[in-house]
Amino acid sequence: MIRLRPNDPNTIEAWNMEYSKELFIRGNRNVYERIVFHLKDCSTVFDYGCGMGELISYLEKNEKIVLGYERSPLISERATKG
Repeated sequence: MIRLRPNDPNTIEAWNMEYSKELFIRGNRNVYERIVFHLKDCSTVFDYGCGMGELISYLEKNEKIVLGYERSPLISERATKG
C-alpha cells in the first residue's frame, strides 16, 4: 500500500493541488500543456474524475487515447448532454 503525503511533491495530492491552483490563476491551456509534457511517453490516459471532459478533449487533440470516468451523476449527465 502506498501512503500519500500532501507535502511530498511526488504524491498525487501535491500534484493535484499545484495544478488545481494554476487552473484558476493562469487558465486551462497552460496547465494542459504541462500535463501533456508530463505524459509525453504515454499513449493512453485514464482521467479519473474527468468532470465535463475538457482535459480529455485537449489530450485527444494531442494524440492521446483517453478514457474518462466521472463519479458524480450530475456532472456525468451534464457532460453527456454537452
